[in-house]
Amino acid sequence: MGQTLLLIWKNGLLKLRQPVALCVELLMPLLLIAIAAGVKQALPSTDIPESMRRSFSLPAFYNASVQRTSDDITTASLLFTRPIAYTPTGGQVDEVLDIVRASVLELVGFNASFVGFDTEDEMLSYAVEANEQLQLLAALSWANIDQPNTPQATIPAAAEYTIRQDEEATYETDSQFPERIPLGPRTGRRYQQLGFVMIQNMVDQAIIQQKSGLPLVPIQVIQQPAPYPAYTEDDFARGLGFFLPLFTVFSFLYPCAMITKNLVMEKELRLREAQRLMGCKNRTFWFSWWVVSFMILGSSTAFVGMMLLLTKVVSDTSAAVIYILLYCNVLATISFGFMVSSFFSRAKVAAAMGACLYFIFYIPYFFISPNARYDSLGNGAKLLVSFFSPTAFGLATKVISGYEEQGKTLDMSNFNEPATFNDDFTVAMACAMLLIDTVLYFLITMYLDNVFPGTYGIPQKWYYFVSPTYWRGPKGGQITETDDVDGAVEGDDMERV
Repeated sequence: MGQTLLLIWKNGLLKLRQPVALCVELLMPLLLIAIAAGVKQALPSTDIPESMRRSFSLPAFYNASVQRTSDDITTASLLFTRPIAYTPTGGQVDEVLDIVRASVLELVGFNASFVGFDTEDEMLSYAVEANEQLQLLAALSWANIDQPNTPQATIPAAAEYTIRQDEEATYETDSQFPERIPLGPRTGRRYQQLGFVMIQNMVDQAIIQQKSGLPLVPIQVIQQPAPYPAYTEDDFARGLGFFLPLFTVFSFLYPCAMITKNLVMEKELRLREAQRLMGCKNRTFWFSWWVVSFMILGSSTAFVGMMLLLTKVVSDTSAAVIYILLYCNVLATISFGFMVSSFFSRAKVAAAMGACLYFIFYIPYFFISPNARYDSLGNGAKLLVSFFSPTAFGLATKVISGYEEQGKTLDMSNFNEPATFNDDFTVAMACAMLLIDTVLYFLITMYLDNVFPGTYGIPQKWYYFVSPTYWRGPKGGQITETDDVDGAVEGDDMERV
């Protein structure tokens, strides 16, 4: 215990004798988080009240008495220059589409083009190729047609058909929910602007006219978007997953470099060997530097957490979650500095490479942080890249950003729950990976320190950790007592001086 306290005092004294470097280590994280807080203040949140959106009507194309706007005609003219594929053909199917064709002619002055196919596979093969060349408006697939592809083809009373369009043109139809559900009501009108509702309206009314055999009664279709409750629009929350890990990585670059430099300097100046000669154990050396490094990074991190909470950089995340994540990152960063120090024997080179490698470990997150790439990765891939501790921290902030963007509270009750329904990664997983990284980096440090101890150290065998003598020590030899001192020193192994 006395050796440990002595080394802690010695290491702390060395840090105090470098006041400028110590101040930079302490203030760098605070400065960069202060910049993030400034960005947050420059992008204030806006409280949006409960909204009742106005309704809008679809034009009744089948009745000349209904006034059509120029926008309706322009939209139809642009859309119906492209053909519509359909299957099956014949009989009442063709009759319904003839009614649609006549209505389009009345509206825009030219006939709509329909391309019929006997089977759905043939239609889809054509649709894929035509869609790539932007030469297809939609594809219609009729269901339960009696005697398809014949003049007697009959549409059942409960007509059923499917309208297919380019998946990039309409809303995401391959899943029940969008990958990301932002706050606020939908403002787009893709189904109207891209002709989906127009085609559906025309086909429905054509079916009614064909089945009844009577002139169509004007039908006015009204769409009323659902109301949306009050919410807070926060532009900064959308970028939190980018800003916070980037600023945190930059704030820890210098402390990480200093940890690496101090450790390698003692190796370079042979201070470690001198301490061993004085009886200091290897574990005492590492523990003393860990304590000093944690005191420095831990104290600055305490103020970083306070700034994040007081300035509302993270307004919907509890203090417990923030501090658990930050201190897990501190532990991983210290172990990372220890690990890097084992690869070098020159202090200045080690400091530079420590900072570079720490940033390199962040680069995987830079590539996977965009929503499309992040959502395409499975949970296993996210856990795998989390072996890079800065990337693990970045993934945690990505989850926090998802909570903040949706206005959902993140606390210890949902610490192990994802931000979105289609994501399995959680802040708890990121913290667990940071702790695993801490242990893994330290084990690598211990192995390299024993096998490659530097110029002046005594290397162990590469398999030393499975050797019994490493764990229980060497066997003691026999001690023989004698009164014949002269005889004891005149053996073959002794030389008189």
